[in-house]
Amino acid sequence: MSTLIYGDDELLIDERIAEIRRSLDPQGLSSVTIDVQASSAADIASACQAAPFFGGQRVVILRQPIAPPKRGGDTDTDEEAVGRVPWRELHALLKASPPTTEIVLRHSGSLSPNHYMRKAIKALGWREQAYIVPRGGELLAWISDRVRAQGFEIQSQAAQHLLNLLYPGSWQKAGGRNSGPTPDTRLIATEIDKLVTAADTVIDADLVDQLVEDRGGFTAFYLTNVAFTGQVDEALRELERMLEAGEAAEKILGSLAYEAVVKSILRYSRAVGAPALAGAAGITPQRLSGSARAGVPTETANKRVADLLRQADASIKAGHETASTIIVPLVAQIAEAIRVGAGPRRRAS
Repeated sequence: MSTLIYGDDELLIDERIAEIRRSLDPQGLSSVTIDVQASSAADIASACQAAPFFGGQRVVILRQPIAPPKRGGDTDTDEEAVGRVPWRELHALLKASPPTTEIVLRHSGSLSPNHYMRKAIKALGWREQAYIVPRGGELLAWISDRVRAQGFEIQSQAAQHLLNLLYPGSWQKAGGRNSGPTPDTRLIATEIDKLVTAADTVIDADLVDQLVEDRGGFTAFYLTNVAFTGQVDEALRELERMLEAGEAAEKILGSLAYEAVVKSILRYSRAVGAPALAGAAGITPQRLSGSARAGVPTETANKRVADLLRQADASIKAGHETASTIIVPLVAQIAEAIRVGAGPRRRAS
């Protein structure tokens, strides 16, 4: 049965999709992933209609089935305000797909109960699964379960200390507009893996203190993280939260410029070595490591971001713009440059 998967927990969504692929296409010969908003209806139809190798089931993962809404737009009613493949056209392709094709619609973000895509999927008889990042006690339980799955234990105080270092002041709040950065379960899982490697059998607060970087001092850490991983909408939401909280646009602009330098430097870390590179650049190894975990943009994306920052600097110095007037479009342009430069939007595996 085909599935709509949505939510903000990208790690669990990735793991669920990997589970579906292993179950239906263990050899990986009949699976394909397509970015709907960077593809054509003909490409999608071809992928959905193709027969699986050696019989069995074909798996087609359709990312971004609907385009992000215009800022302030209503995704529940504006069915035509979509991207390259309108929803009505995509819906017709889904209805025409043969039973030998298992389709996974992957939508990043929440969907209200009356959202038109959820209604359409229900009418098709598909299932839907939501993966929302846990908070508070649920997030602590998630950490304990993930550690236990690897044959270790983590003390309650250690789990709280881990979250206080990564997401001070926000991990306990219910999700919402002013709740601060959403905990990134992928980042937390990476820290768990690091702690498990160094632990004997139990992870305590001292070990967390030794190995986990305190991110409380990086006020723009979450913004730069989502912007430099191409998450346009989330970057704009976080920027809005920061500006409403009184964060200076000049300071945010400086953080973006600094992160661009770090990302450019990271391209040479394999050849030079991270410790030597960090020392030569005057960056702490922890800061370099933290940025590396979020990923390294392509050379083309790095150049585009550098051009955007140079243009912004020139415009401000010439008096055409101020940091306050340029920061919103700049953040959107940087995130979009990273997203577009991330590589081919259609890949088979």
